[in-house]
Amino acid sequence: MWVNTSTWEWLKPYVLRSTSLPIENILQLRVVTTKEHFKQWKKARKDYEDWCDHWIQEIRSIPKQNVVLSHQRKIIRRIEHKNPLTDNDKSILLDWHMEEHIHNYSLKHQQIAQYEMLSRKTFEEELELLQQKLFELYQSDLYDRMLYTINPAFWNFYQTYKQKDQASFSQKRQMGRTLFAYLQRVTTKNDTMGEFGPISYGILDQGSPLKERKITQKKAFISHQALQKILTAIKEDLGEKIAEWRLPSSSVDGLDELQRLLQSGDYHSHKWLITLSKIEHYLDKYVNSSSPTEKSKTIANLEEIYTRITGERYQGKNTQYFADKTLVYEECYDQQFMPVVIPKDLWQELDQAILIQAKLRLERWKVFQRTAMQQFEKVSHGRSSIPAKKWISYWLRNPPTLKNQSMVEFLETWLVEDQGTSYIQVPQSVLQEWQAELNSSRWLLSPDLMIAGSESDAGIEVTSIVIGELHHGFTGDGWMQFFNKEKGKLRQTVHEALHVENSAKSWANWVFKRTMKSTPQEYPGLSVELTGVSASSKGNILSLDQLEVRIKNNEVALFIKNTHHCLHFYAPALGFKEETFFPFALFCSPMFDPPKSTSKGRHPSLKVGRVTIMREHWRFEPSDWVGEQNISDWFQQFERLQTIQKRFHLPTEGFLHFSHEQKPMWFDFDNPFCADMFFNEVKKATSFMFARMDPSPKDLFIKDEKGHYCCELRTFVYRKENSI
Repeated sequence: MWVNTSTWEWLKPYVLRSTSLPIENILQLRVVTTKEHFKQWKKARKDYEDWCDHWIQEIRSIPKQNVVLSHQRKIIRRIEHKNPLTDNDKSILLDWHMEEHIHNYSLKHQQIAQYEMLSRKTFEEELELLQQKLFELYQSDLYDRMLYTINPAFWNFYQTYKQKDQASFSQKRQMGRTLFAYLQRVTTKNDTMGEFGPISYGILDQGSPLKERKITQKKAFISHQALQKILTAIKEDLGEKIAEWRLPSSSVDGLDELQRLLQSGDYHSHKWLITLSKIEHYLDKYVNSSSPTEKSKTIANLEEIYTRITGERYQGKNTQYFADKTLVYEECYDQQFMPVVIPKDLWQELDQAILIQAKLRLERWKVFQRTAMQQFEKVSHGRSSIPAKKWISYWLRNPPTLKNQSMVEFLETWLVEDQGTSYIQVPQSVLQEWQAELNSSRWLLSPDLMIAGSESDAGIEVTSIVIGELHHGFTGDGWMQFFNKEKGKLRQTVHEALHVENSAKSWANWVFKRTMKSTPQEYPGLSVELTGVSASSKGNILSLDQLEVRIKNNEVALFIKNTHHCLHFYAPALGFKEETFFPFALFCSPMFDPPKSTSKGRHPSLKVGRVTIMREHWRFEPSDWVGEQNISDWFQQFERLQTIQKRFHLPTEGFLHFSHEQKPMWFDFDNPFCADMFFNEVKKATSFMFARMDPSPKDLFIKDEKGHYCCELRTFVYRKENSI
């Protein structure tokens, strides 16, 4: 079940997240002929500029006694700005015997204008065809379902738009921008969302691949927020006898848990069982329908039941990317199964890459601790302890200003440049020191691995790895394992692996409110309920009121009040902002990466052998690409970005990450819809980053006759305190 490397234990089974639409569906939306005409136009402009520079040198070389300097300067300025010559200019130039130059200047200027007109005409023709192709995609049942899956409200709006007799150019452009935004999400990202981001499984070992892609199971879930409201209504109806009923934040199928509660002991309620059975019926109807119209009707029925129970309409009260914005969400299981074979030397490089990232997180945690220690005396007013609530409240009101050291700054001693790539070469003795440092914490990590390799009878033979994100906690658990027949065994295996005989440390879980489908996991130990509901037994649950902060070994630590019982916390398996989670992270295993370098310009990829831990990327301010003028003309926008790509030597495909957006946007310099999206988004940004796509489209290992599919392996790795 486990792969042992020098630092880590890796769980062999992994979750395979992938797109179900090939990346070729978006790569086809490129201009081709326009690019060729652009090359001719650019070459003609370059020749023209070189010719003008040479002519200016000739004019400057005329003996001073033969020219009027003011005339010479005016003519040179006009040529530098490529402006037409006046009759007076021509008369003076004729006196300098430059009749042929006058003719060539005018001719070359006309040629440039003709090339520009041809490029614009070709661009507009190709753009019209690409717009038609984009809108035709959404005429298919497949893309109709995709649009509904991502955004039911927009799907409704689009049905109205399609009924228009004629849309203006600006309306068509705006609608195309939105449709393209959804297309890039389902073809270039690994979001898990129904049949357009299905769940599959694999193993980090040899095996028999199942490469046929087919959705074989579907499941619709009611949002956790909605189920909590329903449980509140049931409690109000049935009274004190069920006051102790709870729906844990870690529940994967909360509806099933509510039904089991209602069927238990003396609390059997026929009325509520019928109500929940109706909800279950409509959920089954929802997944068994492939028609968005039918799904909408089913959702309306469910919303009616929800409103009847709670007295309110459902509103997902969260703006996070994966939040429960809708009452129902659907997940699908794709039967494909991928064994992945990692060579021994690549395992060593991967082990070292995760060790380096863990060390960086440990260094960040030390900065947290130093910052906290500096304020302890102030907050405690000279006392030896501070109530946990007071401590947390202080930091939430006064977010810390933390010293920033980027990953590259920390590692620069061990960086070796080779052909534009930075390789991390840390001496073995230093790595061993870092391993020893990790022994003070219990590490639970979920690396997203993006691999490149070749197929064999034993599975995918891996040749290189890109670490996408390094999540804290066992994020492959919960809803991601819902379709896995071995999910119970997997969870038990992980929990048993975390057990330490006679451990000197007491481990605990922070339990937060759940506002998204990702299920916060609880691991062996105590649980401290903050805004969420724990799955632990009552005797293992603490509240914040029972805890206090003290100093232990020159670090702030959390104790159960009036005891010597010090608690160490697992890093919760959900995303948190550093500034708001700071007072909790002090007592957790290290979970925050150092800040990325914000300096402008190119940042080379960062690798340990064939394992990439940071992709090659470039940082810009909006004016670097946009220039000083506000360009709204589509052709000029596209032409501007072609110039930018050449100026900064940027790859054709990659991802743009704007300062105001949580998630990156696919970008292709040859795609006019990308240019349109860029100029629309950059107006809201203070900065942005462009990162190379790695692996590249041709290196994506899941492929069939339709094309290549983006994918990632959600893996799990751990290391116990004083272990291995």
